[in-house]
Amino acid sequence: CVDYAGRDVILYPCHGSKGNQYWSYNHELKQIKHVITGRCLEMATTKNRLIVQDCNPTNKYQQWTFSDYNSSKMENIQDAEDVEEQ
Repeated sequence: CVDYAGRDVILYPCHGSKGNQYWSYNHELKQIKHVITGRCLEMATTKNRLIVQDCNPTNKYQQWTFSDYNSSKMENIQDAEDVEEQ
C-alpha cells in the first residue's frame, strides 16, 4: 500500500486501519488526496519520487489517469470498508 506519515511516500504492507494509507481519488480533477492531511500525491520533478503537497488542480504532476477507472467499483470498496468497521 501507498503510505505517508508526514515525510516520505513509501510502499508499506497494508494494515487496513486507514490513517497513513487512506487516500481518495477525485476522477474529475485526477488527483489522489491523502485524506488525513488533505494534501495531494505529486510526482516530484527531481529525484523521481512521490511527494505530498498542497492540492493544485492545475499542477500536471498531481494529475493521475487510470485506464480502467470505474467509480461504482470505488464506491463499493468504500461501502465495504464502512461495513467492516461497524
